[in-house]
Amino acid sequence: MLTTGALSSESLGDGSRKRQLKYLYSYMFMIFTPAALFSSFFPLYYKDIGYTDAMYGMQNAILPIIGMVANYLFGYISDKFGSMKPMLISMYVLLMGVLYFIFQTSDPWIVMGLVFLFQFLWIPAMMLTDSMAMLAARRLGDSYAVIRGFGAAGFAVAALLIGWLLDALPGNSSMGWIAIALVGLTCCALLPIRDPRRQSVDDRKGSTGTSAATDATEPTDATVASDPKGAQREPVQMRELWKYVLTKRFILFAFIMLIYQMTFVFNDQYFSFLIREVNGTAFDIGLGWMLPAAIEVGVFLYLGRSNKRFKPLPMLAISAVIMAVRAFVIGMTDSLPIILFMQAVQGVAIAIFFVYLAEYMMELIPDRFRVSGQATLSVVLSIGATMTGSLIGAYIYNQWGLKMLFYAMGVLLIVTVVGFFIAERQEKKRRAQASISESN
Repeated sequence: MLTTGALSSESLGDGSRKRQLKYLYSYMFMIFTPAALFSSFFPLYYKDIGYTDAMYGMQNAILPIIGMVANYLFGYISDKFGSMKPMLISMYVLLMGVLYFIFQTSDPWIVMGLVFLFQFLWIPAMMLTDSMAMLAARRLGDSYAVIRGFGAAGFAVAALLIGWLLDALPGNSSMGWIAIALVGLTCCALLPIRDPRRQSVDDRKGSTGTSAATDATEPTDATVASDPKGAQREPVQMRELWKYVLTKRFILFAFIMLIYQMTFVFNDQYFSFLIREVNGTAFDIGLGWMLPAAIEVGVFLYLGRSNKRFKPLPMLAISAVIMAVRAFVIGMTDSLPIILFMQAVQGVAIAIFFVYLAEYMMELIPDRFRVSGQATLSVVLSIGATMTGSLIGAYIYNQWGLKMLFYAMGVLLIVTVVGFFIAERQEKKRRAQASISESN
């Protein structure tokens, strides 16, 4: 399981820590409400305004490049200046403006250009939020799994309610105003949260009793950030990041994740089409996205509160096995209830995936490079997984249909299972060599 540092949590007063956790839970809940709308219903909006299959495939192929540039740019700025919150607030304000214009035009090409601008802001906002959750988990003495569980709850609630609202209030303008409102509420939920990279007054008051422990550990962002009165923060030299990234561990893991993420791309881009193909309604689409998110909540909370520890790579392999079974079953059925049931099963795999991906990333990359490390992995996945997955997915869909697409997902997931076990074998060798070196 994920471990969180008591060191940082001790430096906060108990009342202040609890308040910050409540604010963080609320923010994580809120940011996944617009995420539910974007992933569940935007693909249908594109088709409604006249996107062709070629346009949809081209957009999905270009978006990874935009995400790659945006993630690296904003990740670098965040690590360089030790700040997250002001950037996120600015992004949300701009996102509301872009969303307004997206739903004020019906020209597919103009919409595509605005979608590119939208994703340039939204993709790094999600990446920064995930990094914020990891850092805050350490600083506030909570589990990343529990924090992420509130995000899953937000996604589940929003997917169901938005599906119901869009059935009750048909029309693209309704979708636009719902999206703007949800992004605005997300921005409001962020306001009371302390930037996890900024040292607060409470942090400084509690730092006396923990200074010795701090010296004995690698500095975290909470301990090296500058405070408002000018305390020095450890400078981040981005070239130091590459000694962690250009290792066999990171490269092998990134390659496995590239294959795994391709299956997410297949699913996210075509699941709504699958529901429509079996005569489902907008409510059914929302239900299909709500069920896995609802299951994720319980799994996140269990993993976050459980004292059981599991190695991350075998757990990631288990998540891939579950996803493979789901893909093959969906490929073999036309039954909407069975498809929805397999969506619920997917929730278990997704929760395991996110928890142990975060845990392994914490092992691979030090906290002071948290955002840039996440961004580097995102760059690999954007170029490799999302772009390749979009192109291959569009080709399979156009040539053989949705059923073959889900069979292809199953095959790729089996490959990732093998990859994770190869990586775990390499980890065992590395740990054995480290143990021998220490004994000598």
